[in-house]
Amino acid sequence: MLPKFNPKTVFPDSEKDAYKDINIDGLLRLRKKYKLKRLLYQFLIALVIIVPIAYAIIMNIYFKRSFIADIGRAFLALVVLLVAFASGATKYKTEQIKINEELTKKGYID
Repeated sequence: MLPKFNPKTVFPDSEKDAYKDINIDGLLRLRKKYKLKRLLYQFLIALVIIVPIAYAIIMNIYFKRSFIADIGRAFLALVVLLVAFASGATKYKTEQIKINEELTKKGYID
């Protein structure tokens, strides 16, 4: 974790005013927020893959329904959900790239 940003210790007084608009704490908070969102998306995508398969197996074992038909229906629903998640993940990725570029430009991350 990076230390709390303090312009007085980093910049001399003559340069301090030039850098007073830097909001490093806000950028780092946003970065953490988007990391949590990424974990949520990964969990949801894993759930969307596991649930249809489990549904088809349960229907096959307990109700003697056709495994192929159930797995087909489940994966059709999976495709619809993945398209919805992909649009959200793309938006997340562009925001994360902007934040990382800003932090890199200011020299806080490599």
